[in-house]
Amino acid sequence: WTWCATDQACDKITDGEHISPSIVSDGIPLLSAKDVLDAGVTFGDAKYVTASDAEKFRSRCDPDSGDILIVSRGATIGRACRVNTDRVFTLMGSVILMKPTKLIDASYLMLALKAGFFLTRLTAVSGSTAQQAIYIRDVRPLQLPLPPVAEQQRISAEVDRLLSIIRSV
Repeated sequence: WTWCATDQACDKITDGEHISPSIVSDGIPLLSAKDVLDAGVTFGDAKYVTASDAEKFRSRCDPDSGDILIVSRGATIGRACRVNTDRVFTLMGSVILMKPTKLIDASYLMLALKAGFFLTRLTAVSGSTAQQAIYIRDVRPLQLPLPPVAEQQRISAEVDRLLSIIRSV
């Protein structure tokens, strides 16, 4: 095992659009913090942007299935999920996108991000202003334990097995 900075475990760490775009009634979903749930993203209350705006937004922040999203603003900062859809969408600036490298299993990365030691560090860098916020510059250097990929996969499988037992009880 070793320790690595979050930016060493990810090919990309960025966030969504910071300028409020024009909203349309039908188009490409624009998700914000409220749409990032522990189980994945939800489109039930999504806003929409035009295809051309979405293309521009996705040139910098392009969430894909399996990527990791972290809420970076508001009451639910630190809430994280894996993208659980192949549907094309864009993000607002209240969400950080992480694209794991081949050195880290996305399921293991999710476990590490939700672990108490990481959440404590994440909350510590979020500040104590009226509305807490996590900034990309603060996420990048945060350290994660990094076992070999095969062990990451075994850890994830064991946690899934144990959680399944808990859910059935």
